[in-house]
Amino acid sequence: MVPSDRTRQHQRNILKSLRQGDLLRIKGNRPFKSPDVYHVFVVLNINPARDDLLLVVNGTTKYHKRMDYYRRCDIPPTKQPLLFIGAGKYPFFSRDTCIDCQSISRFNPHKLDDCDIKLIKGRLDDADFSFIISSIATSRQVSPHYKRLIGIHQAIR
Repeated sequence: MVPSDRTRQHQRNILKSLRQGDLLRIKGNRPFKSPDVYHVFVVLNINPARDDLLLVVNGTTKYHKRMDYYRRCDIPPTKQPLLFIGAGKYPFFSRDTCIDCQSISRFNPHKLDDCDIKLIKGRLDDADFSFIISSIATSRQVSPHYKRLIGIHQAIR
């Protein structure tokens, strides 16, 4: 389904007004193919309206796959960049959810006309959002360029 011109303009306005920590519900082919299901994304950019690249992490209920991956890599649970959110902690996560803080999706916000985008009212609490940012800051898998877009100028050691 192709959104109407009015819907597209509304979605562009959402993208122009984004701030770090905002939550988006996206259904479509970006940042990954999901034409039938909405996914919740957390905006990471320090200034998303200015950047040509939007960086987000998303919640998933399939967290056992992530846990198995880190277990196979021999990374102890206390060192895993996984944020677990219990069902109902936030109204936008109705089931147990996990955010892999190192699994950053990126996309051009100007190429989302084939997606359905909604801004979610509410935010993660400070502790949860800080966990995401600190996991990214200490990660060797996240590029310095992405860290700068997120507002991390020096990796924490």
